[in-house]
Amino acid sequence: MRPAQGFGGSFGIRWDLRLWSTRLAIVTFVLSVLLMGAHHLPESVGIGIIKGFTFAPAEVRHGLVWQLATYAFAEVNPLNLLFTVYALLVFGAGVEERVGSNAFFGWFFGLALAGSLVAVGLSFIWGAVADSRYLGASVVALGLLVVWVALNRGATINFFMVLPMKAEWLLYLTLGMMVLSAWSARSPAEYVPHFAAFFGAELATRTGFELSPRRLYLRWRAHRIEQELRKRSSKFKVITGGDEPDDDKDTPGSGGFLN
Repeated sequence: MRPAQGFGGSFGIRWDLRLWSTRLAIVTFVLSVLLMGAHHLPESVGIGIIKGFTFAPAEVRHGLVWQLATYAFAEVNPLNLLFTVYALLVFGAGVEERVGSNAFFGWFFGLALAGSLVAVGLSFIWGAVADSRYLGASVVALGLLVVWVALNRGATINFFMVLPMKAEWLLYLTLGMMVLSAWSARSPAEYVPHFAAFFGAELATRTGFELSPRRLYLRWRAHRIEQELRKRSSKFKVITGGDEPDDDKDTPGSGGFLN
């Protein structure tokens, strides 16, 4: 495992259009700017962008299921957008280089779904969640930070280019900031997807990536194959012969055969 370095090393910004993390950073920035200016667009276009790239549990329950994933491409808070783009170009690029583009896609959308599905589930018992509308770019960014730290656990980074610190301390620092933000927000419900993605990624990585999106998919495939094999084997039965041996048989054995 390579140690993380300061800015300019593996902890630095990686701008490379061959990486999906860079492309997604560009898409997120463009869509977020459009969302910020949606009120200046024609009403039908503005509403379409808002419903297409934000997530409302009540709307998902009424059929707008694409919001579970597409909300990961937008932010309207400039500071959150800056953090998200930075996280994609640093942590996202680091994860993609280590695990590959396919696994990176799995993490990106898996983290988005972890946050939105937990919010949908809580919306049945928590009215504030049901009435909320979420933006998920920073949700995915937080999850990618957790995955990046897991891939560089024990490494030392230069925080703000001057302060040496263990990579794992980024998690504690980020979690503390999330708790303070939720405490000072109008309602803690605003941060449900963020906490869900953060702890979901932490659980998956702490278990040796056993709960990673790719492994979950492979386990599901293995389960389906096992069920299919059991279904096919149930069509066969073993028929045993008589108790007395038959010396005239050319084939040695118990006299049983598989039909």
